[in-house]
Amino acid sequence: MEGWGYSVSMLNSFQLTLFHKYAELLKRRFSEDFQEIVSTDDYMPMAINNREEYEKVLNVSWFTSDKPPEELTFPCVLPFSQMYPLCCIDIRNFLNQFYFFSDDNFEHPNIIDETLRKVSYLCM
Repeated sequence: MEGWGYSVSMLNSFQLTLFHKYAELLKRRFSEDFQEIVSTDDYMPMAINNREEYEKVLNVSWFTSDKPPEELTFPCVLPFSQMYPLCCIDIRNFLNQFYFFSDDNFEHPNIIDETLRKVSYLCM
């Protein structure tokens, strides 16, 4: 529309309002999910029965082992509970959904990063 000489200031303003509402909804949902994860965790080290389970945990978390997977014997116990990989998944989903809004012609990338910074701070 802007290329044809139409004013898009009202559309941009509306888009920013929608984005801020969307960010609030995401923050609320993330907070609820996080509280659910924490409240249902048993806080026991996570037992892994086989290499496939181990690979799944590595793929969803930021955990790096001091041993290569080939040297591990199963079953093994990881130094964290199930809460850690579930929180990693939740954080990734939150970020993906947050940036999903910006994929379609959102003209304010700096506002997305700034809002994410504020929302992330408030979630913690």
